[in-house]
Amino acid sequence: MPRKLTDAEVDAQKEFMYERTVELISQKGISSITLDDILDAVQMAKGSFYKYYVSKELFLYEVIKKNERVFFDKMIQAAPKIRQNKDSAIEVMRDLFTNKDFLFMSLLPEDTEILLRKAPPSYRKQEEEKSKNNFITFCQAMSIVPNEEFFGTLSYLMLALQAIITSPGNFGETGQKKAILIMMQAICGLIIEETKNNGKKKNSIRNCSSTTFGSRLLSWVFVGGCALSAELTV
Repeated sequence: MPRKLTDAEVDAQKEFMYERTVELISQKGISSITLDDILDAVQMAKGSFYKYYVSKELFLYEVIKKNERVFFDKMIQAAPKIRQNKDSAIEVMRDLFTNKDFLFMSLLPEDTEILLRKAPPSYRKQEEEKSKNNFITFCQAMSIVPNEEFFGTLSYLMLALQAIITSPGNFGETGQKKAILIMMQAICGLIIEETKNNGKKKNSIRNCSSTTFGSRLLSWVFVGGCALSAELTV
């Protein structure tokens, strides 16, 4: 009878699976990954895989969420430097978004949405609540009062940025990359401006729906990262 793994051994195995799958996603993207791809990458038989995760989709979702948590923690740690000025904020974001440990060049917001469709309903509720908490935590780290106007402005900038990144580049690659840089400068400028206006906004962020929080914050984390990575490869 096989020996039961200790909790430490299970954690080590999951960490190995995470690291190898991050590499796999970076190489292939989410949509084209098969279960066999994952099994080859993590050097595991199908039966063993299902002892850890109930499906390929939930495993990929967990990998993305862990990657996002690591990034978010790094961003919060860098908050004092981001608050200094616009140039400092862009410098920090360059460092974060070009870090090869993160999946920005390989993911778009719809990737998580597709995985959530195959997850139990509780996952979506958890995702929406986590996204709302992340936004509020970010505002607190930046010394910004969470408010509807800031959230709405940031959301519109993210939607515009997403449109630029996902466009087929019919208007020229150089123009696309410049537009990406302009959008990132606008986002950093908004954050700096909001720190100066701290406490002046009266509309509570609680007026925004959880669903909007979730979708827009995911756009911020993944699409924003794609933008900076693309701009920096010029």
